[in-house]
This record gives sequence, structure tokens and C-alpha cells, in this order.
Amino acid sequence: MKRTVLALLIPILASAEINSHNQQLFRTLNLGNYLEAPNEGEWTNGARLTDADFKRIAEKGFSSVRIPVRWSNHLDDKGVIKPEFLARIMEVVIQANSYKLTAVIDDHHFDSLMTNPDLFEPVSISIWNQIGEAFQKFPDDSLFFEPVNEPHTLMNSVRWNQFHPKLVEAIRVKNPTRPIIIGTTGWGGITGLRDLILPNDPNLIATVHYYLPFQFTHQGAEWVEGGDEWLGTKWNGDFLEKRILTADIDEILAWSSEQKRPVFIGEFGAYNQADLDSRLRWSHFCAKLFESRKLPWAYWEYSQGFGLYNLTTNSWNPGLADTLLSADTATLKIDSSSLSFGDQMVINEYFTGKSGWTHNVYGGAKAVCQFTAEGAVHTVSELGLESYNVQLLQSGISLLKDQKYLLSLTFSSENQIPVSVGIMRKDYSSVASSGTIVSGQNNKTLDLLITPTADEPNLTLAINLGHAKGTITLKSISLRPINTTSIVSENEMVCNQSILFSGRTISFAEPIRQSAELKLFSAQGKQIYRHTLSGMENQISFPKEIARGWYAVTITASTGILFRGASMIP
Repeated sequence: MKRTVLALLIPILASAEINSHNQQLFRTLNLGNYLEAPNEGEWTNGARLTDADFKRIAEKGFSSVRIPVRWSNHLDDKGVIKPEFLARIMEVVIQANSYKLTAVIDDHHFDSLMTNPDLFEPVSISIWNQIGEAFQKFPDDSLFFEPVNEPHTLMNSVRWNQFHPKLVEAIRVKNPTRPIIIGTTGWGGITGLRDLILPNDPNLIATVHYYLPFQFTHQGAEWVEGGDEWLGTKWNGDFLEKRILTADIDEILAWSSEQKRPVFIGEFGAYNQADLDSRLRWSHFCAKLFESRKLPWAYWEYSQGFGLYNLTTNSWNPGLADTLLSADTATLKIDSSSLSFGDQMVINEYFTGKSGWTHNVYGGAKAVCQFTAEGAVHTVSELGLESYNVQLLQSGISLLKDQKYLLSLTFSSENQIPVSVGIMRKDYSSVASSGTIVSGQNNKTLDLLITPTADEPNLTLAINLGHAKGTITLKSISLRPINTTSIVSENEMVCNQSILFSGRTISFAEPIRQSAELKLFSAQGKQIYRHTLSGMENQISFPKEIARGWYAVTITASTGILFRGASMIP
């Protein structure tokens, strides 16, 4: 009996098979707008998926397809999936498999489930009972299930963590080992990952959707309120843009490592209203970064607004598919930029008093904030419905069109507390928002790069603290205009010798051979480290007390500045 109890208390970790299955999704293409439409063809000008589509996708080099399906629109009055629709989905899966494409089928746009879960959770379970029965004979490696796409609204993290194990249980009746993909709340983004609690099932894959920076990827999107105001937003692939995106993905990787669960980037893409060069740069960098972290990905999507293929010309759109599938990883080499900072725009940036800050708590949340000499000590004792139900706010901030700004927040905690930041207008529409980063005992820094497409007066800066219960200390925050004055490579010549940044170490090919001083400056412009070079040193290691983040670096001697640039310290 004792042995049985102990077995129940030990979490079941991901199986070796599920990690292998996840890698089958290495390069996946979403078939968006086809079977997720109210009826197939309504969102694709009458086009339906055919055998030729799957042949084309396989020959291009994709490993799998994700097939969004709106099951809820094809039920009879007793909740039974209409036979002709079930047969159609089975036909599509068979076509995909015939070209050795692994298929993922999900449940997309079940909006009633999100707004009235009490009534529609049983319907969702019934749908997956029927799907499980119908597809049980398909080999596990040919077909994966994703029970709900992008939980949101009333399907919050608490509700989702109670509900998705029931879906897993329903599927397991006829499909005991089939891979099941479970998404995150908050529309599938990184924010919901830390709240996700998976049941003890070894054949689960977590999935995250990545569309950051949102103002770039969704500019001009007709279904996004305010999307037209973002038109003209570019993604240049510069030092800061890549560093911030990399930090987001490393947060996903950290969760995967801690939880011993594989993660699938189930959607990412940039809408066709963005300029093509920016779309190519962003898509290529994302895909190569995901692959470098062994995170399988699925581009959104095949042939519509984000699409890779043009149904009118019957040809692949120039560059997009090729850059996603390219073996070229040169984009992962991130050059440092020599940056100059403007004046601090935040009042009371070290949180030593309440001046300038408003503590906003609502939606059932309970929290207190104490402003001390060490910073703002913030404790959440009860969560609200959303992460933004607990915030520190500062209003009266104005940003200029096309000026680049860096917002940086530094914090620490004995607990693992997710934090996010954003800039919003008075009507609560977003100008820019970050992903989340999870606190630790050492200082961490969250960076958000902002480039407004119009003058933005009287904005509000928001620090979102309602992701999890616990105490966190906010150490400092900065919002400064920045300008890139020149590009400094990671092998910049210093006194005819090369300098290399690698992790928390700076190495010199040969000693500088003169007395010099190295300084690190934070995003707030504050000197945080100083080291005197003896003239014979080949290597410098930064102490562990220095928080992860990017820093301005200078090396000066009596003869002048030997080096000026920036480096990421992991």
C-alpha cells in the first residue's frame, strides 16, 4: 500500500516518445481559414483543401500541418458531429498522411465555450469523445489532438487547469498514448505558460503562440481594434529587437526545462500589411531561433492574410516560405549597437516613494504595495480574473512618432512571479506590450522596445503584477529615448586586437598592454560595474550578482575611448 501511495505522489514526466513526436512538428504549416471558417470556403473565396495542397506543402519541405477546425459549427441539435463534416476532416487527415505529413487537428473558434464554460464544457468533452472514437485507429505518430485553441475570456487559468484534464481523460478512453497538445490561457501567449498545470500524463505537449511585437505582426489587421494605427511599423532585426525576442523565447525554454515538458510554437506569423522586408527578417529570425532552441514551430498560415502561397497565381509568395525553411543561421549572430540614451522619462524610477505611481487593484484581486529604500515591495494575496487586475501605473507619458524607446524594469523575488509591462492610451488600447518574464532571487530585467507610428500624448505606463500570488521587489524602471549611432560587431577591434563577448565573459585575443578601465551601464544609465584592467589580462568574468540583461560597455584609457558598445549578459 505504501508503494502505491508513493507512486501517486511522484509526477509523471514527459515520455521519450512524446519528445520524439514533438520533433515531428519541426517545421509545420497552419492551414488557417479553411476548416475553421463557419463553412469551408467562406474565408478562402471558395477554395477548399485538396490533395494538391498537401503534395505542394510536403514537396516544399514542411514536416507537418496543423488543421484548425470549427467543430462547434457542425453539430446537430443533440450535439453529434454531422457525419459529412467528420468524413471531410478524416479525408483531409488521410491526404496529409499520404504525403508523410503529421497532422494536428484542434478545436478552433469555440467562442461559446469561452464565454459560457458552465454550459459548453460538456459539449466540448462530447466533441472529443466523438473525435477520439472516430480517429482511434490512426497511428499515434500520424495524428495529434489539440482540444482547445487559445483559451481566453472566462476560460482563465484557474478554469482551464480544472477543465483540460477532463478533455485529456475523455481522449484517453480510445487513444491511450496519442500526443495531446495543450495551450495556454490569454489567447495562447507566453503570459499563460507559467499558469499552466498539466495533468500526470506522459504524452502531453504544451503549446505557445508567438506574435510579438504584436503591433508589428498585426498592423492593419481588420479584426484587431486600432490595428490601422500601427501601419508602417517595421522590424529591422537590430540588436535590441533580437535581444528582446530572444529573451521571450528563453523564458519558454526555461519553463520547458523546469517542467520536463516539450513545447511546440503552435502559431507565429506577420500579417501581409507589414512591409515584406520586415516580414522576411522577423519570420526568418523567429524560425531560426526556435530551431536553435529545438522548439518545433508552425507558421500561420498557408494561403490567406499571413500566407505563404498565392492561390491566384498558384505560386509561393516571394521569399517567405524559403526564408522559413532556409538552413542559413547567420541571423542568429546578434551584433551589438553603440547606443546613446536620452533623458529618463519616468518619475521616481527607484520606487523609493509613492510619488508618480498609482496602485490599481480590482476584479477580485487583493494586493498591497510598500515603497521602501530597496524599491517597491509588492505582495499579491488573491488573484483577479486577469493579470492586469493588479498594476502599478504612471500616467502623463508622451512618445514621439518613429522615435525608438527602451522600457526596462528590474526586479527580484524569492518566489517565481511573472511580470509584464506595457504602454496604453486612455481608452486602454495598447501602444506596446511585453511578454512575461519570471522573477528569481537574483535581479532580472525585462526590456520592451517601443517605436510609435504616430505621436502619442498622455499615455500610461503599466506594470502588470497580477499573474501569480507572492511577493516581488521592483528595484528600478527606466523609459528613455535611444538612438543607434553605429554598429559595433561582437569582434570589434580594440587597439588592433579583437574583443569577444561570450556569456558572462569578455575575452581579448591579446592583452591590451596599457592600463584601462572597463565600465558597465544599465538601461537606466546607471554605472553598475567597474573593473580596472592591469594591462596583462586576457579575460574578464562578470560577477553573478549582475542581473541578466543588456548593458552599455566602455573601455577607456588615458589615450581615450578604446571600446564603446553593448553586450547581453545571460
